[in-house]
Amino acid sequence: MSAKKKAGAFTKIFEILDAYNKEVQENGEKILKEAFKEIFDKHPEVESLRWQQWTPGFNDGSPCRFTIGDLMFRTYDMKKIADGEAEKPEETYYEDDDNCYDTPWGDEYDAALKNDVKELSSNLSDAEDILLRVFDDNMQITVTREDITAEEYDCGY
Repeated sequence: MSAKKKAGAFTKIFEILDAYNKEVQENGEKILKEAFKEIFDKHPEVESLRWQQWTPGFNDGSPCRFTIGDLMFRTYDMKKIADGEAEKPEETYYEDDDNCYDTPWGDEYDAALKNDVKELSSNLSDAEDILLRVFDDNMQITVTREDITAEEYDCGY
């Protein structure tokens, strides 16, 4: 006997939840692509966006809760550095230094780009439930103009 049949009066709630989950899983990525298209259109220098999402296995006695990391971006110039086609400027540090992704906190970035990435990051944080349903837990999400890819991610704790 399924949990829905055992639930009796809760059957309708489970049916609504199932329909919601199906809708988010089927259409969530398509809708997110539209949101990302806006930032790519407004900032042609941005090659890709990336964030990690995870639930830690340990949190020093506090509850382990699903978390969305900061949204990072990479420009085409940063990609050339990551691909070995250009030298990284001396004393330059990126949040994800190996792959040349950075957060929008540094003074070296255009104010409009910084603000748009921060706003999108805030929106992603507000959509944790949806992102978990669309991409799953312990994932690194990379968004380009053409595609969204998700790969396994280990937060390290």
